[in-house]
Formats: sequence, C-alpha cells, structure tokens
Amino acid sequence: AGSLLIGAGYESRDGENRGSFNESATLASGFVQHRRAWGERWFVPAGARHDRHSEVGGATPWRAALSWNASARARIHGSIATGFRAPSLNELYFPFLGVPTLDPERSRGGDLGIEGTFAGGAVILDLTLFRTTFDDLIQYDLGSFTFANIGSAEARGAEATVTAAAGRRVDLRAAWTWQETENGDTGDPLARRPRNRASVTALLDLGARWSGRATLLAVRDRVESDGTEMDDYTRLDLALEYDAGAFRPFVRVDNATDQDYEEIPGYTTPGVTLSVGARFGFGDGAR
Repeated sequence: AGSLLIGAGYESRDGENRGSFNESATLASGFVQHRRAWGERWFVPAGARHDRHSEVGGATPWRAALSWNASARARIHGSIATGFRAPSLNELYFPFLGVPTLDPERSRGGDLGIEGTFAGGAVILDLTLFRTTFDDLIQYDLGSFTFANIGSAEARGAEATVTAAAGRRVDLRAAWTWQETENGDTGDPLARRPRNRASVTALLDLGARWSGRATLLAVRDRVESDGTEMDDYTRLDLALEYDAGAFRPFVRVDNATDQDYEEIPGYTTPGVTLSVGARFGFGDGAR
C-alpha cells in the first residue's frame, strides 16, 4: 500500500528600510512525496522538492526515511536528507549588515533512532542520534561586522522524548536535545545554538470540549559569535482551546511568568504576550 502527494507553492516577500533599501524576493516551489508500506512492519516515506529563489537561484533538496516495527513494542527509524535555505532580505540588504552576494545555505544529514512502548502503550520512549553538515552556513561575522557564509559547519547530538499518559485527562511529553556544533573554519561552536534544550508539556482534557496546554522550556549553554557565553533562560507558555467542531477559539499566553531573556544579545524578547484567536477546519478532519 502507498500514497502519493504532489503540490506547489509560491511566496513573495517585500522588505523596506526607509532611506536604505526597498527590495523584494520570490520563492516558487514544487514537491512530491511518496509513502510506501510493505506488510505491517516496513514503512518507507520519501520526498523531494524544487525551490527557485529569485535572488540566489534554485535547488532540489530531498529526504528518504525508513521505519521498521521490529516487534510489538519496538520500532527502529532513520532518515537521510539534504536541505536548502535562501538568505533572508535582512541578511541580503539590511544597512551595514546585509551582503547582496551571500550564497544560500546547503545541508546534508541523517538520524537513527529507536522507539519503545511500555506499560501497555501508556509510555513511549524515543532516542535518536543525529548529525548534520552545512556548506555556506549564514552567520554574523565579527571580522567584517556583516553577515557572511561559513565554508563548512557541523551539528551532531542526541534527542530523547518521553510521552506518558499521567491519568485519564492528562498526557505528558518531555523532550531533551543535546548537541555539539562546530564552525569548520575556526573550530568554534556555532553562535546562539544551545548545547542543551529541554521541555515538558502537559496536555489537559478539561471536559465540556475544553482542552489546555502548559509548556515549560529551558535553554542552556549558548555562545555569541565572539564566544561570549549567553544567559540561560526558562519560559512558561500556556494555552486554552474550545472544540466547537470546525470552529476552535483559543487563548494563548506566551512567557507567562514574564521572564527577561534574549535570543539575540541586545534585542530583548517580549514579556507576557496574550493572543486570542480561532482555528477553522473543513472536510473530514473537522468535528
């Protein structure tokens, strides 16, 4: 048994900094994805897409994966892939920082993991090892004080996730990612990429079609482009949603404890942020 998905997309972006630049860029994409199952144990999804960027040209990244149900309680999975990222308008044109001749980032990598199911399906544990190499990675260069391409870079590490049913109305999901990064030109760690990142999410069934979510995120061990250690931070996000079938209103509170932290040194992030909205669904997926 198998399935085939074919699609296309088009994106147009305009950027303006008054008195400095007024530029635009387009990205046209086409993709194909095929999923194939052999019996009840082997699953082989694979896909490719072609991107054509108006400023830096095109590329055809792809991904192939394999999943094997070794037993009723164990699954082995892995994948290999390539990647492509065009520079943003700011990286190309922002005053004093942008470089119009930047090359796009290209990457290739793979992962291998094992998933185990315990307690009659109430607990799922997954451990995955990964490695990704980059060519022309875009980073801020302290030598030129502009964005620049790094000739080569690497990220490698491990990710562990645990999903557990903590009760009839509560599901918990914990995740931890450890990674080592390296600038191939200098041997230094890559800027702003945490060595440790962990999260715990509680999914709550509140009854009467109400559901809630609480996520505690911790980010540790980051460095800036010059090697300076960046501050660690912990953030709490909350959400509440009502299921009215095709119409789902929600309330979301990000950074609920008003933590003062920076993703980029010198640029503070918002404090408590309240969002109110709704999601709409149509077809068989809408209840």
